[in-house]
Amino acid sequence: MDDREHGGEHDRYSRIYRERQRRKQRRRRRRKLLVRSVQVGLTVVLLAAAAGVIWLNTAGKVRGDSEAAGALLQYGEEPEEYGAVKAAASGRRGELLRGLEELARSDARAEEILKQEEFYTEDMLELLELPLKYPETLDFVLEYPEKKDSSPAETVGEVRKGEIPLLIQWDERWGYETYGTGLLGYTGCGPTALAMVAAGLTGDNTVTPVRVAEYAETNGYYEAGAGTAWSLMTEGCEAFGISGCELPLSRESIQTELEAGNPVICSVGPGDFTDKGHFIVLIGMQDGKIRLNDPNSRENSEMLWDYERLEGQIKNLWYFMENGR
Repeated sequence: MDDREHGGEHDRYSRIYRERQRRKQRRRRRRKLLVRSVQVGLTVVLLAAAAGVIWLNTAGKVRGDSEAAGALLQYGEEPEEYGAVKAAASGRRGELLRGLEELARSDARAEEILKQEEFYTEDMLELLELPLKYPETLDFVLEYPEKKDSSPAETVGEVRKGEIPLLIQWDERWGYETYGTGLLGYTGCGPTALAMVAAGLTGDNTVTPVRVAEYAETNGYYEAGAGTAWSLMTEGCEAFGISGCELPLSRESIQTELEAGNPVICSVGPGDFTDKGHFIVLIGMQDGKIRLNDPNSRENSEMLWDYERLEGQIKNLWYFMENGR
């Protein structure tokens, strides 16, 4: 083979080699481009996901803060201050405050109670609970900080002998006084019921719920953990010019006493009037139904009640007469 043949062969192999190298370079470039494309795509996806998470967190926080601020500002409080109060509230107190917050959506008086909740100390939680169970007591609970140190009334007001007045245990005239382990406003249904009967039968308007409550405590008619003793209705009542006797539970016995002008005090269990124990006063008959005075509710006192509805709730009964009759 001469030099020209050798040179031609060499040139041919050189061209083949260079072409192979160019192909390898093109493949490497394509792979690099592909890798870069995948990396860019993954980066875009990750950035988008991160941005989404940030947006959701920010939006949720803004929405949550806005809702919280809206709920808190309706009470006229700065969110930080109110939040601190709510954060400190736990257990039963926290539940009561949340209940009042819900009630405030429909009654501005509950809102005002929340603004001054520091006045309702741990031993006054039953006072905070009152409006949640009995909305009629809202004003009484609201006015506690202002009137809690006021002197109780010395009379129940005008009384007509022979008519049993409606007295309310949470009346601001005496409801802030202490009876037993709490305020007469939520522990004093027994003294209030007896005060109604005594004042009505004797015409003595100085027989107030406070006066009866003080007598009951001083003379052993209040039982710690139980409340007013039933013996107040048969023994203690004598101190107020009346006598009381137990009455069998029947429609006929109740109707007989009421028609004779003798009011009947009932001890009742859970039901229409209470979730624990309570005293009410039956004062008369009307259209075959019973009229009553509930010392915890003006609304209940305005209703007429079927005997059958009351029967299952009554635990004991006493009828009363003025001494000397």
